[in-house]
Amino acid sequence: MQKDPRPGSEPRTFLLQGNTGGCGRCPSGWILMNSACYFFHFSDAAGLKSWNKARKFCQMYGGDLVVIDSKDKQTFLILINKFFHIGFWFGLSDSHIEGTWKWLDGTSLVEG
Repeated sequence: MQKDPRPGSEPRTFLLQGNTGGCGRCPSGWILMNSACYFFHFSDAAGLKSWNKARKFCQMYGGDLVVIDSKDKQTFLILINKFFHIGFWFGLSDSHIEGTWKWLDGTSLVEG
């Protein structure tokens, strides 16, 4: 039995990416795209959750903030953003060196 990953009142919209576990299915409320499950957490108190708290929430459910590592994933997220008209956290940070942006998988941000 899968636990619904949406606890009641987390304040901030953010995106969680997790794996399907090889069965090609995602838990209820998640979106499947290219063998990965995506979960958008919505709340009326948008803007109050920090990047670190959003990441910890994602990790509690076996996922992490999304790393945009393909054109398909980028296009998917752009479409989701246009549909929901919301912002959300990505797995991109300059917490180790101010101004040097790295994805959670260790790759550098490539602009262009």
